Amino acid sequence: MELQLRYTAAESEESARYTDDTIAWGRDYFARRVNSRWVDERRCIPPHILMDLAKAGMFGFNIEQRFGGRALRAADWGRLLGQFAALDSTIGFVGIINALMTRTYASFASPELQEELLPAFAAGQILGGYAQTEPSAGSDFTAIRTRAEPDPATGGWTINGDKTWIGNAGWSSELTVFAHTDKGLTAFRVPTNAPGVHIGAELNTMGFRGAVQNDIHFHDVAVMPADIIGKNGDGMRVGVDAMTFTRLTIAAHQVGSMKRCVQLMHRFTTRRSVSTGLLAANAVAISFVSECIAMTLAAEAALAKALERLDRGEGVSLEYCALCKNIAAEFMGLVADKALQLLGGRGYDENNLGGQIVRDARVTRIFEGPTELLAEFVGRRLGSARARKHLLDSCGDPEAASRLGEGLDALHDELAAQAGAAGLDDKQVQQWLGYRTGIVAAWSVMAASYQSADHRLSGVQVWLDETLARQLQGSGGQAACILPQVDIETALARFAADIGDVDQTSPALKWETDKLLRRISD
Repeated sequence: MELQLRYTAAESEESARYTDDTIAWGRDYFARRVNSRWVDERRCIPPHILMDLAKAGMFGFNIEQRFGGRALRAADWGRLLGQFAALDSTIGFVGIINALMTRTYASFASPELQEELLPAFAAGQILGGYAQTEPSAGSDFTAIRTRAEPDPATGGWTINGDKTWIGNAGWSSELTVFAHTDKGLTAFRVPTNAPGVHIGAELNTMGFRGAVQNDIHFHDVAVMPADIIGKNGDGMRVGVDAMTFTRLTIAAHQVGSMKRCVQLMHRFTTRRSVSTGLLAANAVAISFVSECIAMTLAAEAALAKALERLDRGEGVSLEYCALCKNIAAEFMGLVADKALQLLGGRGYDENNLGGQIVRDARVTRIFEGPTELLAEFVGRRLGSARARKHLLDSCGDPEAASRLGEGLDALHDELAAQAGAAGLDDKQVQQWLGYRTGIVAAWSVMAASYQSADHRLSGVQVWLDETLARQLQGSGGQAACILPQVDIETALARFAADIGDVDQTSPALKWETDKLLRRISD
């Protein structure tokens, strides 16, 4: 199975023009009308923001034009999601959660369901939730316990079960619900106002606080054959497709967030004086900024190859999409932490959004499959030369697969010996080999992708190649990266072109007591 675009995209010029216009609108709008700190503090996105995003077409970027959507090309929705993540990571994330759900309808629902629901989704009149995760089942479909039992009286089914961590659930009008029938896992359309659907408590999340996540309980919820998304027993295919698509959207989101972090780091270092002089001239600070630029560009290059393939009408392997998400999520965590460290006390001050950025970034290493699980998944599937070639075909480096294969053979022997010496059994050894292979594969993908990246910086390529060599030697870790000032300035100029350089000016809560109620002496 491979990820496909699965909709007829707009013409290239039209898609690019809409994306450019929406990005320009977003920069102006977020500067005037959004206060990210208060979205976080109040754990809610103000209604006017969601309504205005709907008017701008943000909730229909992956829905065909015949249903009122924008049907953006993949490279363009990648740009758009990165921009809105840089403006406000939480608000950008709400669009991704909604797209996860609409993907199921746009790709697999019957024509009747599409005609009924997709125009409303595209217009932002309704939001949707994707109800897969359960208390004992995360990204493992086989652990799902929710059942859809046949109802002979109606010819349909009744759903019973519990879901948790369901994004947008408290705001949603429609849900995609995964439940087992007698034919296997199946995806159903379930309106949230259907009898027996109970939206449970909102979860007290560490990050993305403005985006609601809820428990949901289903008690004898009636569904009919017309409510099936795809086919009865086809839920695994529907779910894997939706999650794989979302992994690329998460990668795009994280790349935009990384660019914003680098901007903040550069602002601070070029204004802050320390005992050694201007912080921007300090070698350690230069290394921090350089590493963050390198990680951003490497993640962007890997993602770009996947989006290019989708726009050419080609498929992208599940393994490649998993690595794109792993790379971007892991790097975003490192970039956010380095930004907070470099900003010092100002980063720790919630007024400056550094803490919120760190908190928001943290869940993406868990969401849609934890990094370790996805790395092991990829690693286990790279046992053959054919699998490695398939993974690396789109990277623009024809020798990458053979180099990876040669390196993995030697690495596996060393890792297996280490694991055996540690007393791991055969199953644990295979788990460890899969995990480490997945990590090496990620570095191989980045090194190969960056070879043909636009606006390539030689120092970033050296960093990627040296780190890949370290990974293949079994030592792990990243090589040092210190870019020349001209490359730092070049990258920052590119980031400013990609995501703008926006400050929010929307006022916060007024704390001042009315002067007529103060003491006279005041």
